[in-house]
Amino acid sequence: MQKITAHSLDLQPSQKLDLPIGARLLTVNVDHRFNKCLLWTLQDDDASTEPVTFAMAKLNETATGNYIGTFKDNSGYLHVFAQMPEKSPVVAIREAAQVPKLAKAEPALAAK
Repeated sequence: MQKITAHSLDLQPSQKLDLPIGARLLTVNVDHRFNKCLLWTLQDDDASTEPVTFAMAKLNETATGNYIGTFKDNSGYLHVFAQMPEKSPVVAIREAAQVPKLAKAEPALAAK
């Protein structure tokens, strides 16, 4: 039986979580009561698990993988990406938004 589950993510550049095979990565947000980042999934708890690596990047930092979402904490905005093996049975809802690398923002051109 599938259910929506919250997983706590540490506020660090990279980490691994064991998620049930077939889990759908829904979104991320912050639980301000405990100052924790939560990853929300739709998953079957009885399924076998596989490791999924998550990366967090601030503006102008580099990250790869499937974009999962953006949240704001005390240090600013953080963007979360899931780095899954090719043909992984874990599904990122925003697969179409896969970003190979975040580019640094270019300064605006001065008006002449």
